[in-house]
Amino acid sequence: MVIPGTNKIKIKDKTNLNRIPLALNIFFIFPSLLIVYIYLSEEMRENVSKNEKFYKNFLLFPLKR
Repeated sequence: MVIPGTNKIKIKDKTNLNRIPLALNIFFIFPSLLIVYIYLSEEMRENVSKNEKFYKNFLLFPLKR
């Protein structure tokens, strides 16, 4: 049996669940990408310590776009 009014409640629950991944993207995935980028920049600085121009270009690459 289908109780009248249950379909509306299910739709509301789905919309609330669809809003949660957006918050997860903003608060978890974006900072994790920043952490990975900083880690890679540290790795590049350790591997290429003599070539400072390459290191500066690697860090400023997103700004030059």
